[in-house]
Amino acid sequence: MIEYLVKYQNNYVTSFLFVGNFHIIVNKGLTITPLLESKIFRFDFDYDEWPSTHTNNKEFKRPYSQSVLKLRKHYKTIFPEPEFDDIFNDSKGVGDKNVDSSKIFKIKYSINLLPQYGFYIGKNRKYINQGIDLMSIFASSSELEIFATNSLMSFSDFKWIEMASKHHI
Repeated sequence: MIEYLVKYQNNYVTSFLFVGNFHIIVNKGLTITPLLESKIFRFDFDYDEWPSTHTNNKEFKRPYSQSVLKLRKHYKTIFPEPEFDDIFNDSKGVGDKNVDSSKIFKIKYSINLLPQYGFYIGKNRKYINQGIDLMSIFASSSELEIFATNSLMSFSDFKWIEMASKHHI
């Protein structure tokens, strides 16, 4: 079944099939590396409403807990700081004429859906997937290849940045 999904349904829409049962599949010992390497849990997107270039070439990981289907209109919610404003379109609509064109980088936006399968606090402080600790589930897996997948590396980086690093510091 997993091979079929990766081959024929390699799209984030397929991820909805795993809501509520992804942790069961991982615990059963099924091979999930191809699934984690697919576009089912981590995909790139490009919206006209979001800036496509910027002078900042750093990578940023941000939380987003609303529907993926509503993501298009939430650039300012996810990146509210002035440093993330469109470099060619300031608040007056004129744009910055002093942008050095040799230091403009293409922005790649990606979303990782793995966090929605573990425990998190949703809207109105409601507990979602209580008792499901994906990091522990992955750590107990004997399939070591999963730790080299972009989905899981991005997920663990985000967990470290948002939670663990603050605790350990």
